[in-house]
Amino acid sequence: MYRHILAAIDGSYGARLALEQALVLAQDSHAAVTAICVIECSTPFVNICGDYIGEEAPVTLEREAAAAALEEANDLFSVYRVKGKSHTLASRGKDIATVLSHAADMYDVDLVVMGTHGRRGLRRFALGSVAESFLRISNVPVLFVRHDPESSESEMRVAL
Repeated sequence: MYRHILAAIDGSYGARLALEQALVLAQDSHAAVTAICVIECSTPFVNICGDYIGEEAPVTLEREAAAAALEEANDLFSVYRVKGKSHTLASRGKDIATVLSHAADMYDVDLVVMGTHGRRGLRRFALGSVAESFLRISNVPVLFVRHDPESSESEMRVAL
């Protein structure tokens, strides 16, 4: 059914649920999985001497969190016995949804699986939604694995 599945990961519980669902689908269809973690980083400021100015600590912490998420993904590839690769991509000033869309095209995937927090109304609007933004620009089917942190329930929704 699927040849290549992209799983968007970020170290959250919802992203892990989405990765696990991608792996189950990959087992059933003998597909490969690519796990992508996007690190948000903007262009650094440069002073006249050419030294970087800015906050290095937040970027370092984000890279460490991404490395942990990718290590977990690689462990799950082994547990589920699925052929998989994991990559970190830098946003370089682009929004995460755009980076994921380019990755889906670059890796020639036929399904993207991602977690969503299931926020609604004002909470979703105030916090934004990578999942919703991605759905609007995606060229491939998307499977959302919804995790509601307040109720500890999860559900899947497919958007074609």
